[in-house]
Amino acid sequence: MPKEIKLQDAIYSMSRIGSVIKAFETYDLELLNKVMGDKIHEPYRKEIIHEYHEVREICEKIDSSAFFISGSGSTLMNIVSDTNNIEKNKN
Repeated sequence: MPKEIKLQDAIYSMSRIGSVIKAFETYDLELLNKVMGDKIHEPYRKEIIHEYHEVREICEKIDSSAFFISGSGSTLMNIVSDTNNIEKNKN
């Protein structure tokens, strides 16, 4: 992680917090898909997570509503709206 971040990257990430909370609160996966994104920690942490890019690619192929690094980066989260996609993800 860098010691400093660009102001526009901080604004980009922080401005989405309210919408992310509202999307989870109302189960609005379309909104969640639009507002997920981070320019503060994910660009750096994804490079140290084993097979991050491969896992993200698999999740995006099954119509993922949201894919993100959880916590300090030891967990990858994928949210899908169709439970049939969960079975596709197991393969």
